[in-house]
Amino acid sequence: MTCPYCGTESPESTTVCPACGAALSAAQPAQASLEQPAQNGTPAPGQAFPAPESDPYKGHSMGWFKFHIYFALFASAIVNGLSSLSYFTGTIFGAGRDDVYRAFPAVPIICVVMGFLMLGFAVLAIITRFSLAALEKKGPLLLYIVYGVEIVFSLLFALALYLVTGVAEVFDPSLIFSVVLNLVFLIVNIVYFTKRKDIFVN
Repeated sequence: MTCPYCGTESPESTTVCPACGAALSAAQPAQASLEQPAQNGTPAPGQAFPAPESDPYKGHSMGWFKFHIYFALFASAIVNGLSSLSYFTGTIFGAGRDDVYRAFPAVPIICVVMGFLMLGFAVLAIITRFSLAALEKKGPLLLYIVYGVEIVFSLLFALALYLVTGVAEVFDPSLIFSVVLNLVFLIVNIVYFTKRKDIFVN
C-alpha cells in the first residue's frame, strides 16, 4: 500500500503509515487515484479549476479588426507614401506633366502641398494601426479619421485643380468611386467598432 500523503510503501495490512503516521485504509489508494488526475490538469475533489485566460476581445468576432491591423492600414501607409512621391514629382500627370506645369504655374505648388499631406496621412495610418492593436480607446476614432481624411483629401485636390485649371474632368469616375468606397468603409467601421467599444478601454 502506498501512503497518499508521503508516498511511503507499506504492507497491505498496515493501518498507519510508518513514515508520517497518517491513517491508512483500503479506501486510501482509491482516493489517491482520484487525486492523481490533478497532475494531468483535472482538479482533484475539493480543488478549484484553474481560472481561464482572459479574452481581450470579450467573445467578439474580430475578423474585420484583424484585417485592418494586419493588412489594410499597412497597405494604406505604403500606398499613400508612394502617392506622395507622385505628387512631389508630378508623375500623377504622366507624360503631360511639363505641359500642365507650364500652363498652370499654381499646379506644382498644389502638388507639393498634397505630397506633404499624403506623407502625414501615411504616418497617421501607422499610428492608427498600433493604437488599434493595443486596444486603445482612441483607436476606432483614429480609424474613422483615416477614412474621413482620405475622402476630404481626394475632394480637395480635385477641387483645387478645377479652380486652377477650369477642367471639370478632374472629377472623373475613379475619384467618385474612391470617395464612395471610402464613405462606405467609414460607415461600416463606425457600426462595427461601436458594437465593440467595450474592448477599447486602454
